[in-house]
Amino acid sequence: MNHRWKNIVVWIYPVLLAGCGGSSTPGHASGGHHHPPPHGGAGVVLGKEDFHIEFLHNPDSDTMTAWFFTPHMEDYLRIKTDSFDVVAKLPDGEQILTFKAVANPATGETVGDTSQFEVRSGWLKNAEHFDAVLKKILIRTNLYEGVSFNYPDGD
Repeated sequence: MNHRWKNIVVWIYPVLLAGCGGSSTPGHASGGHHHPPPHGGAGVVLGKEDFHIEFLHNPDSDTMTAWFFTPHMEDYLRIKTDSFDVVAKLPDGEQILTFKAVANPATGETVGDTSQFEVRSGWLKNAEHFDAVLKKILIRTNLYEGVSFNYPDGD
């Protein structure tokens, strides 16, 4: 390898290694970078970027959708659950949102093996922002409990 290529490799290699693995980069929930949610909703990191959830309220209805993603929000992540709960903290008290699995024949996703969940609640029709806590979710062998976030800001 000639000298010029060695210099290029020496310069590029650390940049490539830095990628998404570090947590010292500004913007990350734990002090690093940010991955924009694909649907424009609120992104929530689970663990040390083990997985992500995106929450999106449909402003024309009383529904909210949640999608699970692999690390860095690269691909949808099917999980094996029928539902999960989020506690919304509102000025007049708490409301429990039970997100239920959505089957999608086009992707082959089924209840109990899907990345998409939905909830319907009357108060969501006028909801613009609120703090919330994901009560508990098991993804593969990882259990996540008490994950706080804000809608629509994320975590």
